[in-house]
Amino acid sequence: MNSKIHSMKILFISFIIFIQCNKQTENEASVEAADDSMNIGYENTDNNQNTDNSRPYIPSSTNNSTVTSSITTSTITIVNDNQNDGGVNSIDDVQSSNNDDSNIQIDPDRYIKEIFNKVEITKDIVFAEVKNSQNKTKKLRLDLFQPKGDTLSKRPAIMFMIGGGFVTCNKSSMTSMATTFAKRGYVTISIEYRTNANAGSQNILSNEEFGNKVILDAQHDAQAGIRWLRANATKYKIDQDTIIAAGASAGGVLALQVTYNYEDTGDSGNAGYSSNTSAAVSLKGALLDPLHLMLAGDPPLIMFHGTKDTTVPYSLAVATKERAEALQIPIEFYPYEGGGHNAVQIDDPDIIKKTALFLASKVLQISVPIE
Repeated sequence: MNSKIHSMKILFISFIIFIQCNKQTENEASVEAADDSMNIGYENTDNNQNTDNSRPYIPSSTNNSTVTSSITTSTITIVNDNQNDGGVNSIDDVQSSNNDDSNIQIDPDRYIKEIFNKVEITKDIVFAEVKNSQNKTKKLRLDLFQPKGDTLSKRPAIMFMIGGGFVTCNKSSMTSMATTFAKRGYVTISIEYRTNANAGSQNILSNEEFGNKVILDAQHDAQAGIRWLRANATKYKIDQDTIIAAGASAGGVLALQVTYNYEDTGDSGNAGYSSNTSAAVSLKGALLDPLHLMLAGDPPLIMFHGTKDTTVPYSLAVATKERAEALQIPIEFYPYEGGGHNAVQIDDPDIIKKTALFLASKVLQISVPIE
């Protein structure tokens, strides 16, 4: 068993990030914490420390494999697709007829500022089928956001994940963030992942097996979302070498888990494609075991965290930061002095601006204005 998966198994957590994200609308900035006094703690009893601090980073695969997806229509501003049960239908109007972007004049503000006025939103695309905590089949859905009128044939993509303490997950709560980055020229998705109604009421430290399963099930679902983007890269004009994981709270934990625990890919769907990402964006999240999961050469990350956060303790975010710095992984870390869990807001203009500049410079290798 490799050290990454082994260390995940022997961690874990006194853990109740219970955020009432199901009460949010797309315009609500806050992710409410029901229990700010709850903490996540990790105890690592692994004596076999990882001594290999480097690995090659290979972001993508072009394997043509079956993909779990369903959608019947496209290029409609908002599509409610609740009735789709599976199968991939042909969508000729979003296929690229010319994959050569060399003759296209790209706006220098693209990816940094909003340059598109409208976004096409396709809702409730089924991207995976999994077993839930009651061992019943659950269809996982995503909302897709594309800049309307875009002519590029290969666009970078961002997968967004909302929080909810792994108790709830309302993908529409990330609509505002997904929309603003689509207006900047990205293809974005906001996904569902498996949750567990008992996650917020369990002492996971005393039930390590339960804690591992809850987190890893959600991680595996998110990785299936990354693979779905690659499987549909031609259809939605996605640059499959540039896919970013981003999230808030529990979603921030997942963004980091997906990016740095990539060896444990799970089996949530869309097999045959890489689950690797090009960067992680974490709003009030932390990596569960940075010592074992982060290695030299890993993708860059940007983090925002309140210094008084006890829901996802600030010390864990700092541990993630320090591990990245020790390995010379590019990182930008923004502490919110005196702020608790709710000090970091998903539609904070400063967070959006800093994230856009970070992704443009560190991932897309674009020269950005010096602030």
